Amino acid sequence: MSYGPTPWVQRHWDLRAAANFVAGGAGAGLVIVSVVSGARGVPASIALLAGLALVGVGLLAVWLEIGRPLRAINVFRNPRTSWMSREAIAGLVLGALALVAAALHATESPAASAAGALAALAALAFVYSQGRILHAAKGIPAWRSAATPALIVATSLAEGAGLWWLAAAWHAQGTRTGIALFGLLLVARLVAWLAYRRTIARNARASAALAPAGLALAVAGTFAPLVLVVVAAVSTSEGWVLGLAALAGALATPGRRGVQDRACRARRVQPGLRDPAHAGPRDAGLTRRRRRRPRRTTMGAMTSAEADRVARAGTTGYRDAAIETMPRERLMALQLERLRVTVANAWSNVPLHRERMRKAGVEPDDIRTLDDVARLPFTVKTDLRDTYPFGLFARPVGELARLHASSGTTGKATVVGYTARDLDTWAGLMARSFACAGARPGDVIHNAYGYGLFTGGLGAHYGAEKLGGVVVPMSGGSTERQIALIVDFGARVLCATPSYALAIAEVAESMGVDLRKQGRLQVGLFGAEPWSEGMRREIEARLGLKAIDIYGLSEIMGPGVACECQEQAGQHGWEDHFLFEVIDPDSGAPLPEGAVGELVITTLTKEALPMLRYRTRDITRLTSEPCACGRTHRRILRVTGRNDDMLIIRGVNVYPSQIEAVLVGLPGIAPHYQLVVERHGSLDHVTIEVEAAPDAPASSYPEIAHRVAHHVKSLVGITTDVVIKAPGEIPRSQGKAVRVRDLRPKG
Repeated sequence: MSYGPTPWVQRHWDLRAAANFVAGGAGAGLVIVSVVSGARGVPASIALLAGLALVGVGLLAVWLEIGRPLRAINVFRNPRTSWMSREAIAGLVLGALALVAAALHATESPAASAAGALAALAALAFVYSQGRILHAAKGIPAWRSAATPALIVATSLAEGAGLWWLAAAWHAQGTRTGIALFGLLLVARLVAWLAYRRTIARNARASAALAPAGLALAVAGTFAPLVLVVVAAVSTSEGWVLGLAALAGALATPGRRGVQDRACRARRVQPGLRDPAHAGPRDAGLTRRRRRRPRRTTMGAMTSAEADRVARAGTTGYRDAAIETMPRERLMALQLERLRVTVANAWSNVPLHRERMRKAGVEPDDIRTLDDVARLPFTVKTDLRDTYPFGLFARPVGELARLHASSGTTGKATVVGYTARDLDTWAGLMARSFACAGARPGDVIHNAYGYGLFTGGLGAHYGAEKLGGVVVPMSGGSTERQIALIVDFGARVLCATPSYALAIAEVAESMGVDLRKQGRLQVGLFGAEPWSEGMRREIEARLGLKAIDIYGLSEIMGPGVACECQEQAGQHGWEDHFLFEVIDPDSGAPLPEGAVGELVITTLTKEALPMLRYRTRDITRLTSEPCACGRTHRRILRVTGRNDDMLIIRGVNVYPSQIEAVLVGLPGIAPHYQLVVERHGSLDHVTIEVEAAPDAPASSYPEIAHRVAHHVKSLVGITTDVVIKAPGEIPRSQGKAVRVRDLRPKG
């Protein structure tokens, strides 16, 4: 069962949300201001009842906002809507206390003030809960600002004061002190608004949508009433005081509606977008459907199709907002639906999968939950070689649109195939990854991944085009020309392996080109090989961009299986297309979330080459902890190495990335190295060959070697020889860097 608002199927969701925050907030603010003003008697009773009526409208909107009235009960027991629960509870408590206080004021009881104070505290809890509801909205980055709760509270108080002073001529209980407090509330609201706008300045789309509301709030809702407040405060006529205060209240009251409406528009899911978790096979992308040309209508200088493209892939970082922020229970339901389709496809069309499933005692109908995936046999890379070339394909070769393959230098090549739908899915996920990394439509994207049978170059190419970027299909090599084109074409995004990105930086420096100043690079998508945080810092410092880690492998799809967002806190694995597990590399047993182990991936939408529980050999861990970007897909934390790259040196398990983490950043050396593995007698031995920094004199090489060996021994736990090479002696890679030279006898 799902809970909470579903804006993609509720046409009037924005109106209900606005009613909740506008009416409920104003009513709670009116209760607070009437109590603080010291009002007594019948005017105080009427103010409390009026505020309570507005709060009731807000609670009714909450009831309707949930979707169906009976489902509103779930708001009290579902953690995702806990702040909505607290708002409802605070509203009910406020209602009881306000009714008691109104009755006591009507009878002029001495206990009225105490009851009113309790009602004001409940009203404050009500508006604070409103602010936290907005702040907790996972799929709405513009609301996830730390300043949101303060803005909502300040606006509620200012709005309530506006209502109080709007009736000033009637209740005649206003004072100059009260008017001064009203002025302070207006200023506080403006300060909170400016602080909020500052925190969302990076979200250009939301900022643009909120700009008109900000102008109205500043001029009509703040400065104009402030002028009237000042005039009223210095007026000598009591009638003028109340009249001007009433006019100021009338101007200040509508301020929130403009803010709320604009905020709703800034976060709205694209009209007509259906909830993917409840969509049928056609909507889930499992059957073919004819594409319709988007209707183009004039929107100032931008067509609706162009505005949609900017909205999806531009400043918010979301390309598929409804999917990227889908609640986890819906995402898991979608995964299960697609897993069953994939298993049925593999069973029906791939003899190897069918034979292994039969031996394991599993049939497609046995997959009833996501946990049942653990019953499926593993697939490994050698299966592709053993069934070379097309034995794992679920479609005849004649139905494919493209083939890719590994180099085959260590045996038969591993061949992967794609249908036309697979290629469209791949391009879409790469476009999503580009947007997640910070790329935008119209960006010049310099692609230095290798083209050809390697999936990196073409994967990035078609994804960038689908995003709406301007692709420079440079491929690898010709580094000097790469640098010239990066500068001349004004590339904003660079795609390359991390080791080649460092090579570009190094060559640029030798040419006297400072890419931090002469180029426009802001985002780098780096993958295809393990790299450390130290290397990330080195790349960012030398190229002046934000280095984003992207993950993929040809057997699963290619690049775009997962990608970091701007938070750089792990790669979001696109769970609507892949199912991720972490297992013990030795036993194959599934590990709990957060445990370090081998990543296993099952494809969910791949037609030509369905992969069931493919063992990637990559060592990492998974987390579903919320990300600050608002995406709900689980994150793959940094890959620390591959278990088939692991070296066992005198009983110590060592990954090359562990040694890299020690080397990068050490003074006197450059981030270029190789590990030479040899056998001395019956024991394996490692020699680290690392380049000296360009400014390190040759006389310092022995001291640098000693320091490196000491750090490796201290931090990794193995004894190594260290050879310092002159700058340029370590071979540079235009693709995946060769970090290990294994000279041990074979066989």
